[in-house]
Amino acid sequence: MDFLSFHLVQKSPVTSIWQHVLERHYIDQPDTIHKYSGTALQLLLKLNFPLVVLWSPIGYLINVGLSSSSLNLPSGLLGTALIVAADVVILASVAAFWYLIAVELEARRHGSSMVRLEARTLETVKAVALVIVGVAAVVYACWDAHRLLLLGQLNHNLFWSGILNAVLGGFVLLIWAILLIKISVQDFRIAAERRNAAKV
Repeated sequence: MDFLSFHLVQKSPVTSIWQHVLERHYIDQPDTIHKYSGTALQLLLKLNFPLVVLWSPIGYLINVGLSSSSLNLPSGLLGTALIVAADVVILASVAAFWYLIAVELEARRHGSSMVRLEARTLETVKAVALVIVGVAAVVYACWDAHRLLLLGQLNHNLFWSGILNAVLGGFVLLIWAILLIKISVQDFRIAAERRNAAKV
């Protein structure tokens, strides 16, 4: 689920700010910082699950590039500038994502859509893609909950953070699955109506 590499997340100014806030309150409890900062990051990724899916190919290329021995992040001012730029792009994409979600839901309340395609074939492909992402959300929720429960059994220090992550994260992913599949059913119906109208 981590669409940015560990290097970017670790050195990111956004991450550093949150870590500083946590350290001020839990300065004598580094394990607490480790447990719940990781949980918060995973919950944020699940909250933005469709966006994470879109970012995944880019994240994969970043991870492959940074894991290569021949490619490293620049140091000094240039490295800091690149990381800040990555933060800005990520935060901007999250803001744009939720704005589009709000606008799209409002449009669908009135029977229209911002992402409706004129071509019936493309509309069907889009609906299929939404179903796949919705089903993937359910599969990932089940797999991740199982993983977190096993991790909690092996490491009792991570038990409660794992339970929190599994329950809240699973609930968020289930909501995404229901929403995406419901939208895809509507789009399938509209594509079918267009096909029937074209035959008349």
